Formats: sequence, structure tokens, C-alpha cells
Amino acid sequence: MRLLIATVVLLHLAFVAFCFGFALYQPERLGLLPVLVCYADFPASLLAEWARPALADAVGAHSYRGKLLADATVYALVGSAWWLLVGLLLRRLIRAATRNV
Repeated sequence: MRLLIATVVLLHLAFVAFCFGFALYQPERLGLLPVLVCYADFPASLLAEWARPALADAVGAHSYRGKLLADATVYALVGSAWWLLVGLLLRRLIRAATRNV
């Protein structure tokens, strides 16, 4: 079960790297790709949207690339924590359901 949780978190990190990496590579064509990360992390993305400008200001990210890297960092941390919590909740539910069997 721990492998499942680690796999979900690693898949999320790969998804964030994929979306933000391609948005950095071709911003004219793929600049909106990080929106998919916002949908994938929906409840946690509300917190990420609140923390995102604070981090960008703290590190002095004024360019498009700097802001996008700050966004990727926030979404990687907040979204991975969200998916870790989802995995832990699923593990607890599965253990509770199979305990009585």
C-alpha cells in the first residue's frame, strides 16, 4: 500500500514537471497546459493559488520564466501533499473495510 501512495505522489510530480516544462519550452502554444494541474489538484489548488503570489514575490520572480518556476514549485509541493493525504485516507478506508472480512 505504501508503494501505491508513493507511486501516486511520484506520478503527480511527473505530471507537474511535464505540464510546466512544456509551458516553459513553448509558451506560445502550450502556455495554458499548467491549468490541467490546477484541475488535478482542485481542492488543494485553492491553497496553492493563495500561496503562489507570495512565493513569487519572496523569490523576486518578475519574468515569465521565474513566475512559472515559482508556480511549479508551489503546485508540486501543495499538490503532492494533497495526493499524499488522499492516499493515506484510501489506505485507512481499505484497511477498515478489510478488517472485518
